[in-house]
Amino acid sequence: MTNETETLTSGIDPASFSSVIKPTNDLFRYVNGPWIDTYRLPDDRSRYGSFDKLAEDAENQVRDILDADDCPATKSQALYHSFLNTDAIEAAGLDPIRDELDLIDSAIDKAALTRVLGTINRPVRLGRLRRPGRPGPQHRPP
Repeated sequence: MTNETETLTSGIDPASFSSVIKPTNDLFRYVNGPWIDTYRLPDDRSRYGSFDKLAEDAENQVRDILDADDCPATKSQALYHSFLNTDAIEAAGLDPIRDELDLIDSAIDKAALTRVLGTINRPVRLGRLRRPGRPGPQHRPP
């Protein structure tokens, strides 16, 4: 054990505080004023917060991984590139969803349309996988 004192930092940068406003007059503007005065909301957003930034960063990181030549996730990489292949998408036209469109066209009233949309627009449920022989959540005691 050493006698040296380790200096801990908080991560707060006092240099970013206002040099014009006193904290005793308006603490909020003292701490946030310079950021409020200089921040520009991205033009394509109605709101943008720390979770939006995290999601954006994660999306960029995944894109970088999938764009790499040595990407270990070859199936994911192939799927990603298929979404980017706009020439193939345009060439396919509506053929990939023709059956669903025909079902929609065959609906004769609102009730039939509701049934059709319920069959072709099923949500994908991602959850815990169950081992064979184990009861699902609906069979577990409370």
